[in-house]
Amino acid sequence: MASDFRFVARSEIEQVDYFIDHDSAIRSGQMVRVGRRLERQTPCPNGVMSYSIESEYDCTERRYRDLFVATYARPGNRGIVIAEGAPTSGAKSIPPESVAEEMWRYVCKQF
Repeated sequence: MASDFRFVARSEIEQVDYFIDHDSAIRSGQMVRVGRRLERQTPCPNGVMSYSIESEYDCTERRYRDLFVATYARPGNRGIVIAEGAPTSGAKSIPPESVAEEMWRYVCKQF
């Protein structure tokens, strides 16, 4: 499957760049399912440099949930897969003035 990842936001504190895959976006009513990629500027202690995440955004209720997460040892979701699976946490509220809010606004406006 082709991907069209576009830069959306940067967290200066966490040193992470956030991207959305336009080719993966699917809207169903108020919900948008989309692929995300997070790129770290420096690795986590466990060696993670990038994340591939499938998320679902609720454009009415201001929340999102991650459906699947994979972590990689190299940028661009390459290299050794360090971990992967479905998170057990449910929907998360979108904090105001956060990177999560920037992502939510982008996804809900674009798709």
